[in-house]
Amino acid sequence: MKLTFFILTLLILASCAGYRTTSLGSVAQHLGVDRDYIIAKYGSPFKVEAYTKDNNAIEILSYKEVVDVESYSYILTSDLYFENNILLKISQQEDVPPGRTIISTNKKEEQ
Repeated sequence: MKLTFFILTLLILASCAGYRTTSLGSVAQHLGVDRDYIIAKYGSPFKVEAYTKDNNAIEILSYKEVVDVESYSYILTSDLYFENNILLKISQQEDVPPGRTIISTNKKEEQ
């Protein structure tokens, strides 16, 4: 019985090994907060885009980070969209680092 419990616990812990964690992973819980709060929490973005649309100030703060997942790494770009200094939307994109190739077994991605 103890051996079964040990093996089950080991399998559960091992299944979490490939899970990715990012510093911006929890930013979605901050929708509705102001721009200054995000910058204080996550630091200066690598890129800022600002413009006006329909008399509203639009600003996009872009952050990049390297994410390690089990046997490979990728670059995650997070774009945070603010309207009148309030966070309304988050968009994320994964990019393969230069010189690396990830082979997908997902048929939808290959087409």
